[in-house]
Amino acid sequence: MRKEIYSIADKSLVNRIRTIHFSNMGLEEKTMSFTYPEMALDELGKKNGFNGGLLMFPDINIPEMNGFEFL
Repeated sequence: MRKEIYSIADKSLVNRIRTIHFSNMGLEEKTMSFTYPEMALDELGKKNGFNGGLLMFPDINIPEMNGFEFL
């Protein structure tokens, strides 16, 4: 089972900082960053079923769709 981490923030700097943190933990290959929540939802829609191996870090104050709406 492949574990994945989604970082969703409208500021690319926030995503980059998160990627650095995950890289320091050896998880950079499993981290995907999105600046638009719609792109993250599109990526989720491509998955076949839910395997429970997904960790999401949405930014709460995204202009298009806030983190609560995303979840």
